[in-house]
Amino acid sequence: MSDTLAELPAFLHDLFCVYPDELNAELGFCQRRRALTPSSFVRALVFGWLADPDATPDDLANYASTLGPPLSGSALRQQLLKTTAPVLLRAVLDAALQPLWEGTPCLLPVLQRFNGVHVIDTSILSLPRGLARRYPGTGNQHGVCSAGCKVLFDLEITCGGLVQLEFFSARDPDQGLFAQCQPLPDGALALRDLGFFAAVSYTEQSQQGVFWLTRAQPQLVVQRDQQTTQTLMAFLRDRGETVDLPAVEVGTKHRLHSRLIAWRVPDAVAARRRQKRQEQQSRRQRRRVKARRRRHQAGPLRRRPKRVVKPVTAEQLEWCEWVVVLTNVPAEQLSVREAQALLRARWQIEVLIKVWKQSGRLEGLRGQRAERVECEILAKLLGQVVTHWALLSSGRVYLSLRVVSACKQVRLYAERLGQTLAQTLETFGAVWGELRLRLRRVGRRRRGRKRPSTEQRLAGLDQPWEAIDAA
Repeated sequence: MSDTLAELPAFLHDLFCVYPDELNAELGFCQRRRALTPSSFVRALVFGWLADPDATPDDLANYASTLGPPLSGSALRQQLLKTTAPVLLRAVLDAALQPLWEGTPCLLPVLQRFNGVHVIDTSILSLPRGLARRYPGTGNQHGVCSAGCKVLFDLEITCGGLVQLEFFSARDPDQGLFAQCQPLPDGALALRDLGFFAAVSYTEQSQQGVFWLTRAQPQLVVQRDQQTTQTLMAFLRDRGETVDLPAVEVGTKHRLHSRLIAWRVPDAVAARRRQKRQEQQSRRQRRRVKARRRRHQAGPLRRRPKRVVKPVTAEQLEWCEWVVVLTNVPAEQLSVREAQALLRARWQIEVLIKVWKQSGRLEGLRGQRAERVECEILAKLLGQVVTHWALLSSGRVYLSLRVVSACKQVRLYAERLGQTLAQTLETFGAVWGELRLRLRRVGRRRRGRKRPSTEQRLAGLDQPWEAIDAA
């Protein structure tokens, strides 16, 4: 159930000023509250790092001194190394995501046909190598075990609501996280990355009344009207520039009944794809050669079987000319042109992740201790969640916002927001209202001409096939 944004200032006051102190009785984070309380600790980290993502503990201590009694940098470092510090911040983050705050809904017809359009994706946050035992990463081509965690995002683009934000191991595949996603309401549309593709999971979603739209794996086989099973490339060959088949079966072990939509990309886009594929294969070949040389220099005890990099096949190069989409949305509810626009709308989650990583410095972490790193990740994520709420409260449709410019304005107000939170609700509401007006003035996205925005594409205002590359 969504909440009205008018209640957001009161919710922020309770979240950062009341809830941490209530948790202290259970966690025992602060035994003595002379210089630092749990609420001032959380506000100092969240709004201090939101204002300056590269702030040191000394900088955060100086900011914490404006929230209460003077605090030294060494005292704040000791608090960051407590085992209960990340537990406190994680509890605050979980409480922040309990209500679903939604902004002004987008009234485009293609979005109004669904009970919410959810864009779901994951992103890996790199951690210091010393944390590899506690947070094992995916490794690299040299066999070195890196450290990292995977964050699962669920963004509802019709109203801009942040539905889910969960942490997992970096080694967990996206297909395994399908069951960890929040259950979607009946009639909702889910847009997931290709890494989530699982025929069994999509069949279950269809049975639950949830719509989905995803790109197809090149290795899939397809069958129609009990004909002979073919590969996707062989099936699409000689079928024209655009293909729209309402009922096909894809997969071998589990047959997925879906609608198949495919179209050819422009020659310039296909040429870029082929060049990119050749460059990727060349890099893999160079890495294999370097790895064999290192093993040869290390001696016979470390030699491994020679791994051969297969060349790019003609079918893979032909695949670069196509975009193939599978969906269970019927043709009367979604046209081919609208499916193309919705496929591009999935990049809204990529923009969100990019802004959070660059603006919030989610990967520029300091320190080597696990507690210290966890505190920084959780505090910075809390700051980005508050920033997202501020964008929604501006009153503009989320798809029409200039996210990068708007986030800069929130950072300018971060210190004032943290300082006025502990004061009266009227004082904080005045600062929050001033930020809303500023975001409304500077946060509007200009209409694109050479590259239409997502909102323009969904409205059908873009030219067919101009600057469209869904790869």
